[in-house]
Amino acid sequence: MTTYDPDLSMTYAFLGITDHKVIDFHNDRTVSPDKIQRGLSGLHHEVDDWAVLEEKIQRGATLPFVLSLRFESLTGSTSGHLCIVDMHVVSWSDDELAQSALQKSVNGLASFVRLMGSNHDRVLTGCTIEPSALLSLTGDLLASNSKTAFAFYLNTSTDLSSPISMISTVRKLRTTLVRPTTDRRVKLFYEKAHYYQQEKYRLQASLDTSLAATEQVERDLDDVQQGFSAERTSLHDEVEHWQGKARELEEALNGLRNESEGAEADNRWMNARLVTEKLGLKDELRRMEVEAAGAEDSKTRIMDVHEALVDAHEALDTAYTELLDSYTELRGRCRRLVDVRERLETQINELEDQANANTRRTKQL
Repeated sequence: MTTYDPDLSMTYAFLGITDHKVIDFHNDRTVSPDKIQRGLSGLHHEVDDWAVLEEKIQRGATLPFVLSLRFESLTGSTSGHLCIVDMHVVSWSDDELAQSALQKSVNGLASFVRLMGSNHDRVLTGCTIEPSALLSLTGDLLASNSKTAFAFYLNTSTDLSSPISMISTVRKLRTTLVRPTTDRRVKLFYEKAHYYQQEKYRLQASLDTSLAATEQVERDLDDVQQGFSAERTSLHDEVEHWQGKARELEEALNGLRNESEGAEADNRWMNARLVTEKLGLKDELRRMEVEAAGAEDSKTRIMDVHEALVDAHEALDTAYTELLDSYTELRGRCRRLVDVRERLETQINELEDQANANTRRTKQL
C-alpha cells in the first residue's frame, strides 16, 4: 500500500460522468451536471484517510470518470495537481450528427487541440470554440505550465483515420514553461471567491424571486380572506334568517299544537255528550216501546216518535263521524308541522357546521 506523507494536504474529486448526470464517488451521490461546466471548483473533498481514497481509486469506475488530486506541502511551497480524465471509447471525427453530450464535449476538446496544432508558433485570432465541460476540466492542464499526456483507445475493427489524425496533431503540440507570477493558491483563492460571488448573485436572484412569490401569495391570501369574510357574513345572515324562520314556525307549531289540544278536548267532550245523549235516547226508545206495548191506542203516536228518535239517532251518528274526521285531519296537520320543524332544524345545524368549518379554515390559513 502506498505511504501517505502526513506533511501533505490533499484534496480530491472523483466523479463518474454520463450524458445526463454526474455521480460524486466520494459519497456516491448525484450532483448537478451544471457544476462541472465551471470546472471542479466546489467538488473537491479533503482526504482524511489515504487508505479509503486508495481503495476507491483501485476499485475504479465503469463509467467515464474524472479523478483530480491536489497536493500541497504544509511545511513548504510545494504543490501539485494530478488530473485523470477517462472518456472510454469515443469518436474523434468531426461528425456532429446524432451526438451525445459526452461526444459533443470530446469534439470541443478535439477542435481546440486541432486549432492549437494547426497554428503552432502563431497567435490565434478570430477563433471561436464552443465551451464544454471537458474543456473546463482540461483547460488548465493544457496550459504551458502543465504536463499533459493523451491515451487513446483504438478499435482495429473500425476506421482508424480519425484517431490517428488526432494523435498526429497531439504530437505537434509543444509547450514552453512559463513560471507563474501569482502563487497557485492565490489564484485558487480568487477562483473560489469568483465562484462564491456568482453563487451569491444567483442565490440573491433566487431570493428576490422567492420574496416576490411570497408577496404574491400573501396578496392572494388577503383576497381569499376578504372573500371568505364576505362569504362568512353572508352565511351568518342566512343562518340568522333561517333561525328566525324556525322561531316563527316553532311559534306557529306551538299555536297549532294548543289548537289541536283544545280541539281534541272539545272533541272528547262532544263525543262523551253524544254518547250520553245516545244512551239516553236508547233508554227513551225502550221506555216508549214499553209504553207502546201497554197502550195500543197510542201506537201511531209512538211510531211517529220512534221514527223521529231514529232520525235523531242517525243525525247524531253523522255528527259524530264528522267530528272524528275533523279530529283525524287535525292530527295529520300536526304531524306535518312537526316534520317541517325537524327539517328546518337539520338545515340550521348544517349551516352552523359549515360556518364553524369556514372559521377553522380561516384560522389555519
